[in-house]
Amino acid sequence: MTAPVPPRPAAGAVSVVLALASWATLVWLGVTAPARTHPLVYFGLIFLGAGSFALLLAGAGALTARSRSLAGRLTPSFVTGARNLVLAMWWCAIVVDVLGCLIVVGTGGRGGTAPLTASTVVTAFVVAAVTVTTAGATSFSVRRAYRLSSS
Repeated sequence: MTAPVPPRPAAGAVSVVLALASWATLVWLGVTAPARTHPLVYFGLIFLGAGSFALLLAGAGALTARSRSLAGRLTPSFVTGARNLVLAMWWCAIVVDVLGCLIVVGTGGRGGTAPLTASTVVTAFVVAAVTVTTAGATSFSVRRAYRLSSS
């Protein structure tokens, strides 16, 4: 294992803060939805919340890896686990955010229910894009900082 260089402190902290902000945004979208909104729209928002949870876990993994590297307690198995965690959470965020967006767009205004406003749909897409890109950036940051040597 090469000498680890801790990722920037912002990698994990930004992920955690954005995960909490996206949860607050999704709750706001659910509360301000029109009265006759299709019930599946809320399941779409739940899927988007799962993407935010994946972002939270990726940020927590980055913060944990950084704190262990600063304390000098990194082991090869821990590094492998942290790298795999943030990569898996990035893929998880991609999958659940795509499903959430499809559900929100596919069910809004169907079956005689109230249509979603354009700002609601755009906000849902922005939350999905922010969670996926931030989880990806966190994954790249952690995977780059903690490379395992091939020897």
